[in-house]
Amino acid sequence: MINDIVKLYPTAGVTGKDEKIVLSYSKVIKIPSNKCGFIVGENGEILKNLQMKYNVEMKIICQRVSRGTKLLHITGSTRNVKDAYEKVENIINDISSTALVVPREAVGPIMGKCGQNLMWFSSKSGCKINLEPLGKFYNFIKIIHSIFLESPNATEQSAILHGTVQQIANAIHMISKLLRYCSKNVEKHSGYFHVGFDELETIVG
Repeated sequence: MINDIVKLYPTAGVTGKDEKIVLSYSKVIKIPSNKCGFIVGENGEILKNLQMKYNVEMKIICQRVSRGTKLLHITGSTRNVKDAYEKVENIINDISSTALVVPREAVGPIMGKCGQNLMWFSSKSGCKINLEPLGKFYNFIKIIHSIFLESPNATEQSAILHGTVQQIANAIHMISKLLRYCSKNVEKHSGYFHVGFDELETIVG
C-alpha cells in the first residue's frame, strides 16, 4: 500500500519506523515585478533565508502571467507552506511606492558615475530607487521640497522609491540632504556638476 502511494506521488516521503507519509503541498503567489527584489534579495539571499527559515522550496516560475507580475511557487509541508506564504504576502503588502521630484541640477549627483551614487543610496536605505522621466509618474504621490529651484527650462525627473515606510523615509532623508547641497552650490557650477561617490558620506552623513 505504501509503495503504491509513493509511486502515485513522487514527491512523497516515508519517515520513521511507523512509515508516516509526508506529501508535498504547494501554493503559488503573484508578486508585482517592482517588489520581486524584496523577496529574492541580492544574489537571492532573502529567498534562500526564507527557504531555510520555513523549510520550504521557493521558485520563481517563468511563464506568461499578467504584465507586471511574477509567480512564486512554494512547496513543502502544509503548515510550512502556509507560514511562508503568509510571510511573503506580508512583505509584499509592506512595500509601497513614492515619487520624489528631482530637479535638473540634482539628477547627475544622485545618479553618480555609472550609477554608483544611486546604488549607495539604495544600499544605505534598503530602498529600491529608480530615476524615471517625470511625466511618466506624474500621478504618483509627489513630495516636493521648498529647496527645489524653480526654472521654466528645468528637466526634472522622478526618483521612484520602492520599500517599506521606514526605508522610504530613510531614502528621502538622505536624498534631501544631497538636494540641499545641490541647491546651495548649483550657481558655482553653472547649473551642472557631479558629486563623487567618496563625497556622499560627508554630504549626507
